[in-house]
Amino acid sequence: MGEAVSAMILNALGFVSRPLYLTPEFFSNKPVDLLVRSHRCAADFSDDSLGRALDTLYENGVTELFAIVASKALSTFDIDHRFVHLDSSTFSLHGDYDTETDDEHAIHITHGYSRDQRRDLKQVVVQLICSYRSQFPVWFKALDGNKADKTSFPDTIRAYLAQLRGSEPPYFVADSALYTAHNITTLCDVRFITRVPETIKAVKALYQTISTEAMQPALLDGYRYLSVDSTYGGVPQRWLVVYSDAASHREVATLEKKIAKA
Repeated sequence: MGEAVSAMILNALGFVSRPLYLTPEFFSNKPVDLLVRSHRCAADFSDDSLGRALDTLYENGVTELFAIVASKALSTFDIDHRFVHLDSSTFSLHGDYDTETDDEHAIHITHGYSRDQRRDLKQVVVQLICSYRSQFPVWFKALDGNKADKTSFPDTIRAYLAQLRGSEPPYFVADSALYTAHNITTLCDVRFITRVPETIKAVKALYQTISTEAMQPALLDGYRYLSVDSTYGGVPQRWLVVYSDAASHREVATLEKKIAKA
Protein backbone atom coordinates (compact mmCIF):
# COMPACT_ATOMS: atom_id res chain seq x y z
CA MET A 1 0.00 0.00 0.00
CA GLY A 2 2.85 2.37 0.78
CA GLU A 3 4.29 1.91 -2.70
CA ALA A 4 0.87 2.59 -4.24
CA VAL A 5 0.52 5.78 -2.20
CA SER A 6 4.00 6.89 -3.26
CA ALA A 7 3.05 6.31 -6.88
CA MET A 8 -0.16 8.34 -6.52
CA ILE A 9 1.76 11.21 -4.90
CA LEU A 10 4.27 11.26 -7.76
CA ASN A 11 1.38 11.10 -10.22
CA ALA A 12 -0.36 14.04 -8.55
CA LEU A 13 2.80 16.15 -8.69
CA GLY A 14 2.97 16.07 -12.45
CA PHE A 15 -0.10 14.46 -13.99
CA VAL A 16 -3.02 15.95 -12.08
CA SER A 17 -5.45 16.30 -14.97
CA ARG A 18 -5.55 12.58 -15.83
CA PRO A 19 -7.60 9.87 -14.05
CA LEU A 20 -5.91 7.29 -11.83
CA TYR A 21 -6.41 4.39 -14.25
CA LEU A 22 -3.87 6.09 -16.54
CA THR A 23 -1.16 5.97 -13.86
CA PRO A 24 0.72 3.16 -15.68
CA GLU A 25 0.90 5.45 -18.71
CA PHE A 26 2.39 8.19 -16.53
CA PHE A 27 5.15 5.85 -15.28
CA SER A 28 5.80 4.22 -18.66
CA ASN A 29 8.83 6.45 -19.36
CA LYS A 30 10.05 6.92 -15.80
CA PRO A 31 12.51 4.91 -13.63
CA VAL A 32 9.97 3.26 -11.34
CA ASP A 33 12.64 1.10 -9.72
CA LEU A 34 14.42 4.26 -8.54
CA LEU A 35 11.38 6.39 -7.70
CA VAL A 36 9.38 3.76 -5.82
CA ARG A 37 11.18 0.44 -5.33
CA SER A 38 13.43 -1.94 -7.21
CA HIS A 39 11.74 -4.70 -9.23
CA ARG A 40 8.66 -2.52 -9.67
CA CYS A 41 7.34 -1.49 -13.08
CA ALA A 42 4.67 0.86 -14.42
CA ALA A 43 2.14 -1.96 -14.91
CA ASP A 44 2.14 -2.70 -11.16
CA PHE A 45 0.20 0.50 -10.47
CA SER A 46 -3.04 -0.37 -12.20
CA ASP A 47 -6.42 1.01 -11.15
CA ASP A 48 -7.04 -2.24 -9.25
CA SER A 49 -3.95 -1.95 -7.06
CA LEU A 50 -4.48 1.77 -6.50
CA GLY A 51 -8.15 1.19 -5.71
CA ARG A 52 -7.28 -1.42 -3.08
CA ALA A 53 -4.80 1.01 -1.55
CA LEU A 54 -7.42 3.77 -1.40
CA ASP A 55 -9.90 1.38 0.24
CA THR A 56 -7.31 0.43 2.86
CA LEU A 57 -6.52 4.08 3.56
CA TYR A 58 -10.21 4.84 4.03
CA GLU A 59 -10.75 1.89 6.36
CA ASN A 60 -7.85 2.99 8.59
CA GLY A 61 -8.75 6.70 8.55
CA VAL A 62 -7.16 9.04 6.03
CA THR A 63 -7.02 11.96 8.46
CA GLU A 64 -5.43 9.88 11.22
CA LEU A 65 -2.79 8.38 8.91
CA PHE A 66 -2.04 11.81 7.48
CA ALA A 67 -1.47 13.18 11.00
CA ILE A 68 0.90 10.31 11.87
CA VAL A 69 3.00 10.86 8.73
CA ALA A 70 3.00 14.63 9.27
CA SER A 71 4.06 14.27 12.91
CA LYS A 72 6.97 12.04 11.86
CA ALA A 73 8.03 14.59 9.25
CA LEU A 74 7.92 17.44 11.79
CA SER A 75 10.38 15.63 14.07
CA THR A 76 12.56 14.28 11.25
CA PHE A 77 13.10 17.67 9.63
CA ASP A 78 12.91 19.65 12.91
CA ILE A 79 10.13 21.92 11.63
CA ASP A 80 8.95 24.64 14.01
CA HIS A 81 5.25 24.13 14.75
CA ARG A 82 4.72 26.24 17.87
CA PHE A 83 2.22 28.21 15.78
CA VAL A 84 -0.18 26.51 13.37
CA HIS A 85 -2.69 28.05 10.96
CA LEU A 86 -6.21 26.65 10.56
CA ASP A 87 -8.37 27.41 7.53
CA SER A 88 -10.75 25.74 5.11
CA SER A 89 -11.38 25.65 1.38
CA THR A 90 -14.02 24.21 -0.94
CA PHE A 91 -13.78 21.92 -3.96
CA SER A 92 -16.63 22.15 -6.46
CA LEU A 93 -17.77 18.93 -8.14
CA HIS A 94 -19.89 18.32 -11.23
CA GLY A 95 -22.75 15.81 -10.99
CA ASP A 96 -25.75 15.01 -8.81
CA TYR A 97 -24.16 12.97 -5.98
CA ASP A 98 -27.57 12.05 -4.55
CA THR A 99 -26.54 8.58 -3.35
CA GLU A 100 -27.46 7.65 0.22
CA THR A 101 -25.13 5.66 2.46
CA ASP A 102 -25.20 4.21 5.96
CA ASP A 103 -21.49 4.97 6.43
CA GLU A 104 -21.30 7.53 9.21
CA HIS A 105 -17.82 8.57 8.08
CA ALA A 106 -18.84 9.36 4.50
CA ILE A 107 -19.00 13.06 3.65
CA HIS A 108 -22.09 14.63 2.08
CA ILE A 109 -21.45 16.31 -1.27
CA THR A 110 -23.98 19.12 -1.37
CA HIS A 111 -24.50 22.84 -1.94
CA GLY A 112 -22.92 25.29 0.48
CA TYR A 113 -21.03 28.56 0.69
CA SER A 114 -18.77 28.48 -2.37
CA ARG A 115 -15.43 30.25 -2.05
CA ASP A 116 -14.84 30.00 -5.80
CA GLN A 117 -18.24 31.58 -6.55
CA ARG A 118 -19.73 28.42 -8.11
CA ARG A 119 -23.02 28.30 -6.24
CA ASP A 120 -24.50 26.16 -9.01
CA LEU A 121 -22.20 23.24 -8.16
CA LYS A 122 -22.17 20.91 -5.19
CA GLN A 123 -18.99 20.81 -3.16
CA VAL A 124 -16.95 19.40 -0.30
CA VAL A 125 -15.16 21.36 2.41
CA VAL A 126 -11.53 20.64 3.26
CA GLN A 127 -9.95 21.89 6.48
CA LEU A 128 -6.19 22.14 6.73
CA ILE A 129 -3.82 22.95 9.59
CA CYS A 130 -0.33 24.10 8.53
CA SER A 131 2.76 24.94 10.53
CA TYR A 132 3.84 28.57 10.64
CA ARG A 133 6.28 29.86 7.98
CA SER A 134 7.12 26.44 6.57
CA GLN A 135 3.42 26.04 5.65
CA PHE A 136 3.83 22.32 6.23
CA PRO A 137 0.42 20.59 6.44
CA VAL A 138 -0.07 18.71 9.70
CA TRP A 139 -3.83 17.99 9.61
CA PHE A 140 -6.21 17.33 6.73
CA LYS A 141 -9.93 16.70 7.01
CA ALA A 142 -12.71 16.48 4.41
CA LEU A 143 -16.17 17.63 5.55
CA ASP A 144 -19.70 17.97 4.20
CA GLY A 145 -20.15 20.62 1.54
CA ASN A 146 -22.40 22.74 3.76
CA LYS A 147 -20.22 22.57 6.86
CA ALA A 148 -19.62 26.03 8.37
CA ASP A 149 -16.27 27.10 9.81
CA LYS A 150 -17.90 28.53 12.93
CA THR A 151 -19.19 25.12 13.97
CA SER A 152 -16.41 22.89 12.63
CA PHE A 153 -13.28 24.80 13.74
CA PRO A 154 -13.54 23.75 17.44
CA ASP A 155 -13.99 20.08 16.50
CA THR A 156 -10.95 20.23 14.22
CA ILE A 157 -8.80 21.82 16.92
CA ARG A 158 -9.86 19.23 19.51
CA ALA A 159 -9.20 16.37 17.10
CA TYR A 160 -5.73 17.69 16.30
CA LEU A 161 -4.85 18.16 19.97
CA ALA A 162 -6.01 14.61 20.76
CA GLN A 163 -3.45 13.08 18.41
CA LEU A 164 -0.50 15.06 19.81
CA ARG A 165 -0.18 12.51 22.62
CA GLY A 166 1.48 14.60 25.30
CA SER A 167 3.31 17.04 23.03
CA GLU A 168 3.11 20.73 23.88
CA PRO A 169 -0.03 22.17 22.28
CA PRO A 170 0.59 24.94 19.74
CA TYR A 171 -1.01 28.33 19.23
CA PHE A 172 -3.84 28.14 16.71
CA VAL A 173 -4.12 31.03 14.26
CA ALA A 174 -7.47 31.32 12.47
CA ASP A 175 -9.74 33.92 10.91
CA SER A 176 -12.74 35.54 12.60
CA ALA A 177 -14.94 32.48 11.97
CA LEU A 178 -13.35 31.00 15.09
CA TYR A 179 -14.53 33.87 17.26
CA THR A 180 -18.02 33.23 18.62
CA ALA A 181 -19.22 33.22 22.21
CA HIS A 182 -19.75 29.45 22.04
CA ASN A 183 -16.32 28.73 20.53
CA ILE A 184 -14.55 30.98 23.02
CA THR A 185 -16.15 29.08 25.88
CA THR A 186 -15.46 25.69 24.30
CA LEU A 187 -11.80 26.50 23.66
CA CYS A 188 -11.10 28.39 26.88
CA ASP A 189 -8.15 26.08 27.63
CA VAL A 190 -6.64 26.39 24.13
CA ARG A 191 -4.16 29.04 23.03
CA PHE A 192 -5.39 30.78 19.90
CA ILE A 193 -4.98 34.01 17.91
CA THR A 194 -7.83 35.29 15.79
CA ARG A 195 -9.54 38.45 14.61
CA VAL A 196 -12.48 39.73 16.63
CA PRO A 197 -15.42 40.52 14.29
CA GLU A 198 -16.39 44.19 14.10
CA THR A 199 -20.07 43.19 14.37
CA ILE A 200 -19.71 42.58 18.11
CA LYS A 201 -21.16 45.41 20.21
CA ALA A 202 -18.13 45.47 22.50
CA VAL A 203 -15.87 46.12 19.49
CA LYS A 204 -18.10 48.91 18.18
CA ALA A 205 -18.11 50.55 21.60
CA LEU A 206 -14.33 50.19 21.86
CA TYR A 207 -13.81 51.95 18.53
CA GLN A 208 -15.85 54.90 19.80
CA THR A 209 -13.74 55.33 22.94
CA ILE A 210 -10.20 54.99 21.55
CA SER A 211 -8.36 57.90 19.94
CA THR A 212 -5.42 57.48 17.61
CA GLU A 213 -3.28 59.70 19.84
CA ALA A 214 -3.73 57.30 22.74
CA MET A 215 -2.28 54.38 20.76
CA GLN A 216 1.40 53.43 20.82
CA PRO A 217 3.58 53.63 17.68
CA ALA A 218 4.37 50.21 16.22
CA LEU A 219 7.68 49.05 14.77
CA LEU A 220 6.28 49.55 11.25
CA ASP A 221 5.80 53.11 10.03
CA GLY A 222 2.19 54.17 9.74
CA TYR A 223 0.90 51.71 12.34
CA ARG A 224 -0.23 52.21 15.93
CA TYR A 225 -1.63 49.74 18.46
CA LEU A 226 -3.30 49.47 21.84
CA SER A 227 -3.66 46.43 24.10
CA VAL A 228 -7.04 46.02 25.81
CA ASP A 229 -8.18 43.43 28.36
CA SER A 230 -11.56 41.86 27.62
CA THR A 231 -13.84 39.18 29.07
CA TYR A 232 -16.11 38.45 26.14
CA GLY A 233 -17.99 35.15 26.48
CA GLY A 234 -16.91 34.91 30.10
CA VAL A 235 -13.32 34.13 29.06
CA PRO A 236 -10.47 36.58 29.85
CA GLN A 237 -8.68 37.68 26.67
CA ARG A 238 -6.26 40.26 25.36
CA TRP A 239 -7.46 42.29 22.40
CA LEU A 240 -4.98 44.18 20.24
CA VAL A 241 -6.42 47.20 18.43
CA VAL A 242 -4.34 48.09 15.37
CA TYR A 243 -4.54 51.37 13.41
CA SER A 244 -3.09 51.83 9.91
CA ASP A 245 -2.63 55.20 8.21
CA ALA A 246 -2.87 53.63 4.74
CA ALA A 247 -6.08 51.76 5.59
CA SER A 248 -7.60 54.90 7.10
CA HIS A 249 -6.84 56.92 3.94
CA ARG A 250 -8.42 54.21 1.77
CA GLU A 251 -11.59 54.18 3.87
CA VAL A 252 -11.86 57.98 3.75
CA ALA A 253 -11.41 57.96 -0.05
CA THR A 254 -14.08 55.27 -0.42
CA LEU A 255 -16.48 57.22 1.82
CA GLU A 256 -15.93 60.42 -0.19
CA LYS A 257 -16.72 58.55 -3.43
CA LYS A 258 -19.95 57.21 -1.96
CA ILE A 259 -20.94 60.68 -0.75
CA ALA A 260 -20.22 62.20 -4.16
CA LYS A 261 -22.22 59.47 -5.91
CA ALA A 262 -25.15 59.96 -3.54
